[in-house]
Amino acid sequence: MTPDDRDQNLEPFLEITNISKRYGDKTAVDQVNIHIHRGEIISLLGPSGCGKSTLLKIIAGLEEFDSGTVSLTNQSLEGVAPEDRNFGLMPQDLVLFPHLNVWDNIAFGLRMQRQSQINIQSRVNDLLTLVGLPDQGERNVQELSGGEQQRVALARSLAPEPKLLMLDEPMGALDRRLREDLYLHVKAILKEVGVTAIYVTHDHDEAFAVSDRAVVMQNGKFIQIGTPEKLYTTPSNAFIANFLGFRNIFPATITSQPHSSNLKTPIGIFEVAPNQVPRAFEENEATLLVPNQSITIQNADKLTTATKTISGVIESKIFQQGYYRIQVKVRTETLHLSVPMTTDSVQLALGNTLNLEIDPTKIMVLAK
Repeated sequence: MTPDDRDQNLEPFLEITNISKRYGDKTAVDQVNIHIHRGEIISLLGPSGCGKSTLLKIIAGLEEFDSGTVSLTNQSLEGVAPEDRNFGLMPQDLVLFPHLNVWDNIAFGLRMQRQSQINIQSRVNDLLTLVGLPDQGERNVQELSGGEQQRVALARSLAPEPKLLMLDEPMGALDRRLREDLYLHVKAILKEVGVTAIYVTHDHDEAFAVSDRAVVMQNGKFIQIGTPEKLYTTPSNAFIANFLGFRNIFPATITSQPHSSNLKTPIGIFEVAPNQVPRAFEENEATLLVPNQSITIQNADKLTTATKTISGVIESKIFQQGYYRIQVKVRTETLHLSVPMTTDSVQLALGNTLNLEIDPTKIMVLAK
């Protein structure tokens, strides 16, 4: 696993150490480790069944685990009941009380804490303003839009001032456009409040928009931890690259030369600098990732020897958000690329042969 790239001199707020959980012969969480710092937003990212929600339940105290420790400010949480941890949970289905209006939904946790009416009044009104719903307290929650319900659920989760807020696929029931509208709003609220948060999702766009760091999980393991920028620019293996939406992923055989390495792939042989190939892959099998930014359509007037030229036949073309999304058949493989709408559309006709240049300094060599 790629090491945690946070400043190790910072004192951790929440520590997850060698946590494992099995259900019979199935390992749901497999010796995971992370230090989360106060005020940090961490996302657990991965496909369904990878162990995200199980780990969240373990942290919340709702699920027993087989080994490891969960500590808060250097104190083990072993034996501490869920209700005594002062952790907040915002689930996917939100679980708003239909018989209570917006104001009373947000006030519910504060009343359970037996806070004074003055404190409740002040806290609820502040949160309504914070989530952009001032003067909406008397509305029936069933009359709210999906996005408004989301904001009420967030306000209710924040009302008791939890030490840690856990959000389990909180936008899973919303359509993509609405989720995208809420990304920045949710992060801004969490940052303004200063709460430490763990955000579970299978959507990398959502995770990257909301979190300071993301943890990619596969089969119960932490595969890579890093900032959204770090994960996107340097995915550690083919699984992560594929999960993050990269399309041009090909098997590669590496042959080391004195001053370079050759990658033999189904779309051709690429010569790369030694520092592009991790030492563990020398004379070994790996994966070639060809990002879209490394591909350009060849310009006959500006030929260069610094790039790798390959040719293929255009199989499909669609237009989306100002770009042509093109699939080019190169030998036995399909290469995906996006080009601006200003590109000559005649050149991009179906069945045409397209000459492409790939910048070898921008391609990546990953673990299989």
